[in-house]
Amino acid sequence: MIGETAELGASLADSVLDELVMQMEISAEFTCAFLNIQNNKICRMNELVPDAELSRLIRSGSLHLVPSLSSQDWYLWMVDFAGTVTDPFLRAELDAALNGISAIWRFRNILYRETELSLQWETFKNSRLRGLATEWLDSLRSAG
Repeated sequence: MIGETAELGASLADSVLDELVMQMEISAEFTCAFLNIQNNKICRMNELVPDAELSRLIRSGSLHLVPSLSSQDWYLWMVDFAGTVTDPFLRAELDAALNGISAIWRFRNILYRETELSLQWETFKNSRLRGLATEWLDSLRSAG
């Protein structure tokens, strides 16, 4: 099968959860990832490359598409994060950046300039992604 894989152990070790979180964060328009419940691997796939084995596994129910976030989801998380910032100047700057066109780009520009704020965002974002990944994995367990 085409794609990189990462072992997914039954205990859901932090490194595995980190791999799932990373995939959820980097999903791109033509790239996706599946969790193969038969061999406990995460497979990254290019949607434009046909693969008969992939098609067979999808039909069999062995592969589960790893969720990704829409730009709307990212935006809402950024708004939530801005609400947690205690420095009134930075909070006002983030609020202003998140209004109008290119909000995500402007938000990230502030983070590039403000190292401590960037670290806070990474912690916030990773916490949200880990929560989302854990919920998704729990839903797979309860469905199976």
